[in-house]
Amino acid sequence: MDRQIYENAVEGVQDGIFQSTPAGAIIMANPAMARNLGYASPEELMAEMTDVASQLYVRPEDREKILRLIDRHGFVKDYEVQQRRKDGAVFWISLSFQAVRDEEDNILYYEGMSLDTTDGKLSMERIVKSLKATVQALAVAVETRDPCTAGHQRRVAELAGAIAQEMKMDGDQKSGIRMASLIHDLGKISVPAEILSMPRKLSEIEFSLVKTNARSGFEILKDIDFPWPIAEIVLQHHERMNGSGYPRGLKGDKLLIEAKILMVADVVESMISYRPYRPALTLAEIEENQGLLYDPEVVDACLRLFRGKGFRLAV
Repeated sequence: MDRQIYENAVEGVQDGIFQSTPAGAIIMANPAMARNLGYASPEELMAEMTDVASQLYVRPEDREKILRLIDRHGFVKDYEVQQRRKDGAVFWISLSFQAVRDEEDNILYYEGMSLDTTDGKLSMERIVKSLKATVQALAVAVETRDPCTAGHQRRVAELAGAIAQEMKMDGDQKSGIRMASLIHDLGKISVPAEILSMPRKLSEIEFSLVKTNARSGFEILKDIDFPWPIAEIVLQHHERMNGSGYPRGLKGDKLLIEAKILMVADVVESMISYRPYRPALTLAEIEENQGLLYDPEVVDACLRLFRGKGFRLAV
């Protein structure tokens, strides 16, 4: 009787429920699992699905990542990944499952649940696309205020993204870093245009006005619901590891890694680009102040790009 109740419950839920062997064969599935994957019945799914890595996952290596996480933590929860239906259609799925082991700790099979999250994922992608368009418009607005550094934010975003890639950061973090980099000087909108385009080194008073740009950018961005801490990254990009930066004098362990990357990318782009008041300089600034002003790991990644991998910023 208990077994019948269990089977009825499994068959009645809308989420996919499954069991699979370590080799990747589906050995149990409920009707929702079969339906979500485009099969007529659980029996058809079990008969045809003998290697989930190659038949089900868009990227076979994703299954290996999941299994490594299970080995390390005992389970995975709400792991989002792309899979294929029977007809080849790609969709997003949220997986939660664990290993079932015997008395000697050998894995007998995996069991878990899957939830189709395609609609939510597409909605988020549309939101992000809209945000990117808005950010690009803001970046253009900044450039019209400071034509002497036109392209600076784009080049900083290019370099920051490359540093994040070199540091093997995940895709979501890289997206946030690029987004923040594209508008890190948004606060310059509040700085008088004649100061921004001054063809000489700024006076102390003039520079104090320019230094308000990080705080101003934060105030503009703080109420926008980005999926990344964009406003805080922008606010921190003039801070320094030893606390000598501005506007809050934060030190290393208080700084976001995204801000540490952005500050290096911002300094490097400024150093190696021509300015009306001086010629292009070199990478010496970050190298000489590695560990003091700039995060050592970030500086190492940046130097590897330029000196070891031939990285060059587009004009």
